[in-house]
Amino acid sequence: MLNPVSRTLLLLTSAAVVTDLLYGRIPNLLTAAGFIAGFILRFLHPGLGAAPSSALGALIPLAGGFLLWRSGMIGAGDVKLLGAAGSLAGFPDILGIVTASVFCGACISAALMLTCTGVKERLFYFASYVKRTALGGSTSGYRSGGAERPEHFHFAVPVFMASALYAAGLSL
Repeated sequence: MLNPVSRTLLLLTSAAVVTDLLYGRIPNLLTAAGFIAGFILRFLHPGLGAAPSSALGALIPLAGGFLLWRSGMIGAGDVKLLGAAGSLAGFPDILGIVTASVFCGACISAALMLTCTGVKERLFYFASYVKRTALGGSTSGYRSGGAERPEHFHFAVPVFMASALYAAGLSL
């Protein structure tokens, strides 16, 4: 049987996947509810860990995700979703969820690269992006032209996958 944190985390991330796929965004109201639920669950259930664990769990992905958002590699909604997941899971569990999210995202990315575009083309595009960012200090988005391309995917999906692994006790 799932504990309250796992149930809430799965509900939050599955709702985020649905809204992200349907509307291309994760509503602030949804992530705010995740933050609040995390703090409340941690406060009401001392066995889950103290509220400071919830705060630190939220802060870590927000700080790290800010850098990725700033470089255009991840959306702001995805960063807030990871922060809300951290509020629920707390520290240090959020580290496993973030790691599993990145791993699941890398697997999805590799599969899309092999099926939708050539590996060489995507690696050249990434290398050009890194060079452009390093030399010019540009923080333009990684995604080309903002248009939906077959290799673009919603990061809420790997966050949900990592949350499911966490709920099953299999997080990294």
